Amino acid sequence: MSKIFAWLSSAFVLLFFTSIASATTKSFTAASASLPSDVEVLATSNLKSVRSTETFKTVFPELMKLGGGVGAAVDTVKKECGIDPVKAFDDATIGLDKKDKGAVFFALSGVSEQKLLDCVAKVAKAENKSTVSTKKSGAITEVKNDKSGQTVFYAWLPGDVLVV
Repeated sequence: MSKIFAWLSSAFVLLFFTSIASATTKSFTAASASLPSDVEVLATSNLKSVRSTETFKTVFPELMKLGGGVGAAVDTVKKECGIDPVKAFDDATIGLDKKDKGAVFFALSGVSEQKLLDCVAKVAKAENKSTVSTKKSGAITEVKNDKSGQTVFYAWLPGDVLVV
């Protein structure tokens, strides 16, 4: 599960620099309303627009071939969940404070919160032969890999925005 978030964050940072300024994204709107006032870094990218650039079409296939399991993670999600993770993310925004603590906001299309949770469980079972447990406390959901003990916290905001 963390591999997926790691490669998405890495790809986001790379693709941010190829994005063209455009209308405010759903993830940026959610981040602006949710992040505290001491945020020092706020970056956003319209991933739909990025996917249409020649840079993405050239660089992303090469990124998929590199080590680190990016290509394998994408293939696993496609196979186990029927979701193309590259196309499911419409836009992304990251906010960080002075201590590099923050959140990443992802606007998704075609993926509900339940579909995401089902997918995480399927991927954990396929990759690690493990299960995941979830615990909701208010708006925050804790997803824990029962085998590794690794935990991820997220919130699902209106407009299909995932905050990690």
